[in-house]
Amino acid sequence: MASILRLDQYWNMFAPFPIKEDGWYVIPAQLRDGAKVDLFRDGQPLQWDKPALISAMFKNDRWRAYMMNLFFDKHNEIHLLQYAQYLCRQWNDDHPHEKQLITFDIVFMMKVIRIKGPSDPEKIVLWHHQCF
Repeated sequence: MASILRLDQYWNMFAPFPIKEDGWYVIPAQLRDGAKVDLFRDGQPLQWDKPALISAMFKNDRWRAYMMNLFFDKHNEIHLLQYAQYLCRQWNDDHPHEKQLITFDIVFMMKVIRIKGPSDPEKIVLWHHQCF
């Protein structure tokens, strides 16, 4: 009877343990000419502060889901390597030799959500990469 009336619903997505970690990405990079930029923000100056709207940092929802899986999946080394190689190719194909990418870190700025409010952000380096 419950399934006919659709009273058999579950709230597993939200309970009993909702996600407690939240955050945003910063990808500090060094270019061949010594400049430091944020790859995640398309080469803008490096900025560690929380963006006003984190969802606006992603090209679309697929990129958002992919990037969040990079952090939440604890066995993601191959995905981090492939994403880092992608970043090197994309950047270096679009920029002259002196502005090419040398090295970068993929950093997740994590905030833990608690009853008394979110924690201060913690820098978690997920990957260090050198472009050759």
